Amino acid sequence: MAASGSIPIICCGKQERIGTLVIECLKPQVEARPAHPDISNIGTGDYSQPPRAVLFGGAFEEATVRELLDAVRATEGARKVPWLCNDSSKTEFPVTDPRYIAHVSQRAMDVLLKLNKEGALDGSNDDIVMY
Repeated sequence: MAASGSIPIICCGKQERIGTLVIECLKPQVEARPAHPDISNIGTGDYSQPPRAVLFGGAFEEATVRELLDAVRATEGARKVPWLCNDSSKTEFPVTDPRYIAHVSQRAMDVLLKLNKEGALDGSNDDIVMY
């Protein structure tokens, strides 16, 4: 069950072991659900609330995220949510550094909380937002 007041998101990454660590860094303010519940068991699995954003890890380049967003925009009835994409130029640590995951996760959390405060997670915004 999601923590009361948490922001439900979909978290997309290349490796589940990394995703598990990212999800732990985002709790309790952000609640992540597996993007593919049929093949993934990380995240809460609580689908009682629609996701309010999609978070992409560093394995996804902005061009790839844009292609996915364009496909969703072409789908009738799709809910608008911000698509958060990692800006690798803001990363202070190499991927191999133990501080990397916490650093990137905090940047993503800061952006999600800012968007939430601004009301940009209300289903009317489907911009790509770099974190």
